[in-house]
Amino acid sequence: MNMKRNQLFVLLTTLCLTIGSVYAAPEGPLYSPPEPGTYLLTVNTNNALWGSVTGGGMYADGASAIIEATPEVDCEFVQWNDGVKTNPRTVIITRDSVFTAQFISTVCVPIAGNCGASGDNLTWELSCEGVLTITGSGAMADYADEASVPWYARRGSIVTVSLPAGITTIGSYAFCETNLREVTLPEGVTTLGANAFKQCQSLRTLELPTTLTSIGANALAYCGALERIDCNATTPPSLAATTFTGDCYKTVHVPCPALETYQTAPVWMDLDQIYPQTVVVISYSVTSGDPVKGSAGASSVTDYCDRVELTATATANPGYEFVKWSDENTDNPRAMVIYSDLVLTAIFQVEVDAGNLNVCISGNSVIVNNSPYAADIVIHDKTNAHTTSVHRTSSPQTIDIPEEWPAGDYIFEFDSGNRAFIVTKE
Repeated sequence: MNMKRNQLFVLLTTLCLTIGSVYAAPEGPLYSPPEPGTYLLTVNTNNALWGSVTGGGMYADGASAIIEATPEVDCEFVQWNDGVKTNPRTVIITRDSVFTAQFISTVCVPIAGNCGASGDNLTWELSCEGVLTITGSGAMADYADEASVPWYARRGSIVTVSLPAGITTIGSYAFCETNLREVTLPEGVTTLGANAFKQCQSLRTLELPTTLTSIGANALAYCGALERIDCNATTPPSLAATTFTGDCYKTVHVPCPALETYQTAPVWMDLDQIYPQTVVVISYSVTSGDPVKGSAGASSVTDYCDRVELTATATANPGYEFVKWSDENTDNPRAMVIYSDLVLTAIFQVEVDAGNLNVCISGNSVIVNNSPYAADIVIHDKTNAHTTSVHRTSSPQTIDIPEEWPAGDYIFEFDSGNRAFIVTKE
């Protein structure tokens, strides 16, 4: 009998050990990474007391998903964070995406208070439609954390913020976790406090004023829907290393003349999507007025977002010389910076060389001592502002520069321009 009890004890012990090994806790984390080609769809509510949402999860690239927002009693659905009002709604998944349902309470009561720093006159009022209006002037208060912000309990209902022209700073945590979609900070704001727009999942665009000088830590962190920031200051505002922490698909657009400054400024230089706000397309044409006499073109061309730097060069063919450009400039080669379209033409003339002509210059007259030719003698200045022709008659032949022409150098061209020389009129 004792032997049977001992055998039963061994059997039960073995069975327990076997069951324990089968149901032992697995080693390592339970989390499994997403399959390649899949994306996370996150569906949020701006206030869990006002409504619920469905449809989130992992989806294959290109798959369609249905998201739906269901309001609670005395509440209603307004729109999704991208402005679409369709509910339920089908979305196509091409990347990790966040959609937030915006609900409002139909029994809401407006709330108001003070939000200025000590000594500054700033007040606020939040309507039932989700419009937060700040009035007055001066600096907003810097809050210790998000729970210290006076409108924190209703932060999820805030979809629009109206800021006064007299405001100078945006306080720390001021609009953290709200459902703002886009914001324009007025001129005069110099500081964007730490965590000011942290986790604003509906924020898609943000325009920063020319007066902004600093942006604090985590000020724009975890703004998953943020697509574009327009920074209008010509001097890059100082950034904290964590200003843009978190995954977002933003592009930063800056004043065109300051593009290189932003691309080399601390922290800014680590952003790989900085673009000029506007790009001016400039065309240019540098050509010869007479290809027989010479050629012209542009070299060392560098395109910038608002200008083109180039070097215009004119090259005369044998027997000819460069006179000027079509805008009267005589530099050759000529370094240029252009801000608008350019059409530039090089003007050439016969190279001045008397050759074997037997001439005598006497004051403002020229005496030609060789046999006459059928072609006329052409007289002109280098800019062709004054020009005339004299028919060849006999030898010697005296040719005068017209009395009404001003003092200066004049070119006498012989033999259809194949030979020439200069006469200086006193």
